[in-house]
Amino acid sequence: MIVMKFGGTSVGSPEAIRRTVGIIGGRLSERPLVVVSAMSKVTDLLYSIADNPGDSSLVDALRKRHYDVASALLSGEDLERCIEDMDVLIDALPGPSKAAAISTGELLSSTLIARYMNANGIRTSWMDVRDTMVLEGDPMKAAPITDELSRRAPKAFDAALSRADAVLTQGFIGRLADGSAAVLGRGGSDYSASLLGSALGASRIEIWTDVDGVKTADPRKVEGTRSLDAITFEQASEMAHFGAKVLHPLTMQPAVRTNIPILVLNSMNPAGKGTTITAADFMEDGLKSLSSKDKIVVMTVSGGSSASRLLSLVFPVLSSKGISPDMMASSEGKVFLTLEDSPAVDSAAEEIGRFADVSLDRGRAQVTIIGKNISDIRSKVIKAYPAAAPEKVYMVSYGETYVNLSFAVPRELLDSVLRGIHKELF
Repeated sequence: MIVMKFGGTSVGSPEAIRRTVGIIGGRLSERPLVVVSAMSKVTDLLYSIADNPGDSSLVDALRKRHYDVASALLSGEDLERCIEDMDVLIDALPGPSKAAAISTGELLSSTLIARYMNANGIRTSWMDVRDTMVLEGDPMKAAPITDELSRRAPKAFDAALSRADAVLTQGFIGRLADGSAAVLGRGGSDYSASLLGSALGASRIEIWTDVDGVKTADPRKVEGTRSLDAITFEQASEMAHFGAKVLHPLTMQPAVRTNIPILVLNSMNPAGKGTTITAADFMEDGLKSLSSKDKIVVMTVSGGSSASRLLSLVFPVLSSKGISPDMMASSEGKVFLTLEDSPAVDSAAEEIGRFADVSLDRGRAQVTIIGKNISDIRSKVIKAYPAAAPEKVYMVSYGETYVNLSFAVPRELLDSVLRGIHKELF
């Protein structure tokens, strides 16, 4: 069997859903489990509904969006039943919790798409992923209980497929052990697909997006990017961590555990090859891509202690705030760290200020060059540095396995740095 995950843009309009169902129809012999996101922009709307429970206009907008798509795809009794099913979900908003409200998007899209698939001759079972995806922790960014998922998912999938050609379920959502709603966090549909693929022993996991696989850089910022035929799990994880938007940062973990390849494909170009993500043994050395983060803070901590002593005091504070530094440098009595900007950074700085001098240098961005054994081609990387205005490079850091090289630059230079380095290296 295979797992196919379709993101918001792949299910965001009648035309997109028709394309998606056509793609699914070509995979029926492989016993697909189809994981869908909410329609594009719907999760943002549901956040607004949860935060403004008295604003009926927001619920009306949600209802109209789904009615319009359903009316374009279905007719007669199929349309009537679909609207009835969606009304049950919409009328329950905002629900008992924010997580319950946010979960509605995937329930709506999967309800509509399953109805459309059945109406078009694809026998489809709708599977409620919440019965298998048991989560724990913060309901808005919960973690999966993988043992429980591995126990429940095979039984649920086999039962659903026994009466159908395809099984359709939801990404992103689940339940806590007490039965209350919970979600994996924004972008968690990719993670859901990988978790399900691992639990079911899938032969591959397909992530369908709106781009032709993983690119050498963000095409919105850099011209002339190209798609990568193949990258490693480690490289894909680094790309996600350092700002690439193609995959959720946690997506690779379940696939790595069970060595299941991930394919990143374009639902708007189904014939495209896309990018295959596999184990490192099958990947040649060399540069692969550029990633970036555009809201970086350089934290400088100094005081009467040695750098090692400062680090032993600073890292527990950062950990308690959920902050993970990307780069670190030190000199005697001084430590430099790059952090993604957030309110938690100010809170951490205030706490660190009780035992050391601390300053925050905002307005920075971070560029990361990703590859395999990139230390072996250091001369090429150094040659590219003029594009980064060397006098304004604040920190340079190699990843521990030479998978990445990162440096910080002024935020206003980010796009020009990316373009210059991409032109030189790719």
